[in-house]
Amino acid sequence: MLIASSPQQHQRLVLDRLLDPVGRCLTRRSAQALLNLQADSDLQAYIEDLARKSTAGKLTAEERSEYEALVAAGTVISILKSKARVLLAKSSTTRAAHACREDFITFLDHSPATPPLPGDE
Repeated sequence: MLIASSPQQHQRLVLDRLLDPVGRCLTRRSAQALLNLQADSDLQAYIEDLARKSTAGKLTAEERSEYEALVAAGTVISILKSKARVLLAKSSTTRAAHACREDFITFLDHSPATPPLPGDE
């Protein structure tokens, strides 16, 4: 059961679950490419114009439909970017842990023998 405080949050939770399989398919390279994804300046300006019109209540029916589709697409992209950030963070943590382990093993391999403690001789 999904518990949400608003219809928008419920929609986002449903989309997040729906996109889980896509998130599991991401590689480090595709995750980074996804994080670099952004609208070009003309498209961004167009979306901002629609947003201003929406706030002012001046969208035509066609503009409202287009704006709602753009907002939905933005939500999907936002969810996918979130999954990409999680993957890259886990990957970085895993790589750091492996590097630390390798450094420790190397340290142990090159450490001088520990002298016996008194009474262990």
